Amino acid sequence: MDSKFSTLLPFYNNLRTSDQLALEKVPTKTLPRGGMVPHCVGIICVIKGRLKVYITNENGKEMTLYRLFDNDVCVLSGSCGVKNISFEVQVRAEEETQLITIPVTTYHSLESKYPEVSQFTSEMMAARLSDVMWTLEQVAFSSMDKRVASLLIEQRAMVQSDEIMITHDEIARDLGTAREVVSRMLKYFQNEDWIAQGRGKVYIKNPSALLSLSD
Repeated sequence: MDSKFSTLLPFYNNLRTSDQLALEKVPTKTLPRGGMVPHCVGIICVIKGRLKVYITNENGKEMTLYRLFDNDVCVLSGSCGVKNISFEVQVRAEEETQLITIPVTTYHSLESKYPEVSQFTSEMMAARLSDVMWTLEQVAFSSMDKRVASLLIEQRAMVQSDEIMITHDEIARDLGTAREVVSRMLKYFQNEDWIAQGRGKVYIKNPSALLSLSD
């Protein structure tokens, strides 16, 4: 059976036809830019677009954990249904995104029947937790100038342009810091002639310098 799930889920072609049909009944949704994925809606499969996975504290300050791109799968988004895991994340679309959210009950049914589904879950969980640990390592041990430089390099790679449409506030929320701290770092980069700034955008003038700093 030719299906979008063939690309998203490596175990799909090993499922019985009845289980494949159960997955095919899960609708594809389009999330607008800025749209939120409901908490614990299920296993997120991104067909096309970009999602930001992040946590917030009691004061509403955000910290980005990782991003999901075309053909990515997020198991942590359904972690409320995963035994012995208590990990609440929020997911927001950074651009219009086509996605499928497999209900936790449907996914658990597959796990109970197919060892390869459980193996896939473990691999995806390990990969995402590795992303989270990398982020926490940056927060704990990297200086803010390195973190801002890394973010600019990452954004440049995502948009494939030296001109990045991003505000100081968005950078601050991404890194879980204060806007004033970001503004000071960007001012420093500008004084070094590594970047230029405009309203709601940053232009990368010396990517090599930023890459060297981030490394």
